[in-house]
Amino acid sequence: MNADPVEQYFAELQRVGLGELNERLRALVRSAASDPAQASLFREEGVVIREALVPRQLVDAANAELDRIDDLVRDSLYSVEDFNLEADGGGWRGKDGGTVSHRGKLRKIKNLFDHGEAFEEIAFSQELVGLITAILGGDGVELHSKGFLMNKPPGVVSVKDLHQDSAYFPASDDDADVLTAWIPLQRATEENGTLRVLPGSHKWGPLPHSEGEATLDLAALDRSSFVSCVVEAGGVALADKHLIHYSDSNHGDRPRRALIIRYRRASRRFNGGKIRVAGEGKLGGGPSAEIAAGEVAAHYEKRHLILNRLMGDRALRKGQSYYDLGTDYHYPFYREYLPTTAALDSLASHAECMLSYPSSYGLPELRTAVAAFAARQFGIDLHPHENVMITTGASQAFDALSRSLAGDYVLLPDLSLPTVATIARGNGARLLRIPINRESSLMDLEMLQAVVRNIAARGESVRFLYLNSPCNPNGAVADEEYLGRLVDIARESDTLLLHDMDSWHTRHVEDRVPNLLEIPGASEYAASILSISKEFGLPGARVGFLVGNKAIIDHVRTHNSLFCVMIPEICQHGALAALNAFERDPDRPHIDEEIREGLSASVRGWRELGWPPEKIVLPAAGFKYLVGAPPRIASENGYSPAELFDYFVASRAFVKFSTSHSFNPNNRCYIRIVVMQEASAMDEVFERLASCGVHYDMELPPGIADEFSGLLLENGNSDF
Repeated sequence: MNADPVEQYFAELQRVGLGELNERLRALVRSAASDPAQASLFREEGVVIREALVPRQLVDAANAELDRIDDLVRDSLYSVEDFNLEADGGGWRGKDGGTVSHRGKLRKIKNLFDHGEAFEEIAFSQELVGLITAILGGDGVELHSKGFLMNKPPGVVSVKDLHQDSAYFPASDDDADVLTAWIPLQRATEENGTLRVLPGSHKWGPLPHSEGEATLDLAALDRSSFVSCVVEAGGVALADKHLIHYSDSNHGDRPRRALIIRYRRASRRFNGGKIRVAGEGKLGGGPSAEIAAGEVAAHYEKRHLILNRLMGDRALRKGQSYYDLGTDYHYPFYREYLPTTAALDSLASHAECMLSYPSSYGLPELRTAVAAFAARQFGIDLHPHENVMITTGASQAFDALSRSLAGDYVLLPDLSLPTVATIARGNGARLLRIPINRESSLMDLEMLQAVVRNIAARGESVRFLYLNSPCNPNGAVADEEYLGRLVDIARESDTLLLHDMDSWHTRHVEDRVPNLLEIPGASEYAASILSISKEFGLPGARVGFLVGNKAIIDHVRTHNSLFCVMIPEICQHGALAALNAFERDPDRPHIDEEIREGLSASVRGWRELGWPPEKIVLPAAGFKYLVGAPPRIASENGYSPAELFDYFVASRAFVKFSTSHSFNPNNRCYIRIVVMQEASAMDEVFERLASCGVHYDMELPPGIADEFSGLLLENGNSDF
């Protein structure tokens, strides 16, 4: 009896190792040309299309190889090893070989490079490798896997619904820089089921997918916003791993063949190509997976803080002033402010508190004062012992909630406070970032609702949804209508809303800044975090107030009691004195004026250096805002244009900003500015920038990326 030809084929197949392929690829990368303009477009859109990137003779050779394989499987009814046939209800149903499929209708080939040299040659094409090197940067690129064929035979249903490629990666690749090269071997059109993509959706980060085919249930997405990738044979569509895309069935009369080749950056130069976890070693069993996840989430913020310290020390050694516009450790405008001075006086007069252990619940008189403050400031009715909890700053409230609640996901705006992401990951939660609506500059509520419904349909749950308003880093404010819609979503899905309102006073528009708990019914689903750090200039006191839903307050109260979280009473007395002084004198025109003057001076400085108005994201409230990085600065060595620009001005002008990387690792486009400098200091800042050659159309001098790499390699695991 003759052996099945497909089984015989695999029995004789000689496979090639991924490591061997990557050795060859690394040799090619050294001679590949780059294309900074395409890299910039990819960062913004998440997709780049280039025609005629693969030579025609290689396209013909690949089609010949596939014709051979089509002939091999023409009588097959079952999927075998790398060959997946189309089946009723979706080709993926036949992938394990246990389902009768459509005879000879090839859907997918895995480990493509094992099945023909032409596929390898395409993956190593000089122009393709050069473009991918420009986009990924780093020390080079390597293959993520051995390639796929995605085939759409005519005459069968072959829809590939909404998904992100990252849903198919192993968990260890969660933070890897991976992109997909989608290469059609004939003209790809809407008729034959070409790729349809949603530009910019890569910035939303990974979203939960269904089991089986791994698709997204996002009914709120407008399919008319998707772009069809009409590409000639040998053209390429490069897609970010998080780009949302899909393809319809092939309604033509010929197969639609497309190669899928995934590449990733070869290594991270920061920390010698590795993110090291503090205390790494065998003692105690080594670091926990949760701490490791938190370290990964904090990666870019740690870079910023280390660089800030190093540049500050360097300026001090050179006897020069150093301007930190990237962090808000210090609030100089509050030195003469009555609540601030009252707090400092109280600290001095309550030194005897240091002789006793404090309570985990907080001083009763402070909780009463917080309830009174919330009633005056926001019209919120709080019971001081049921709806108020004192915490050691806002961060400890995030930690207590992340640790006390059992939901699967923490939902965040696309740009959000790095501390929240780090703490949530460190406590075992999975992160989902909700895209920003361009009109409101806040979370897109339709997308939020779709994501929450998707999570519920999968039998999973949300630990909490984090809202920062005024938003750090863009200064956007959620109005009452927006907050009302948010409460409606929470009511439908039984989702906890957490409103972080660290800047509740400073605003730059006439409208007041509302608190979420002002919305009728919000207290059933929400809590809010307030503090004395930003608006009283007392970050060193580490006193925060969690207010709202009684059950949530009880969770944090239990957590703090069980884990002996105690807020020093001397600091609580300082907070009490500040609140009492604010009640007597809530106005602070001199501080508001200084912040406005500093903001105006900085915006004027950017405009004089050539920044167009649309690249300066002005805040509605708070004292942080964003500006776009110079567009002619390209990624290099794996560092984004924003990071390289930030390093350049810090090392040359002793002016330190921060970048949008800290607020979302996938966002590489913006510089963040903290306005806590007097207008005269802002003027000097921009004089220094101008003297270093900073302007909107600037390019960086050669060697900046290598210089930055060397500094981080030497200091990447130091304290900050």
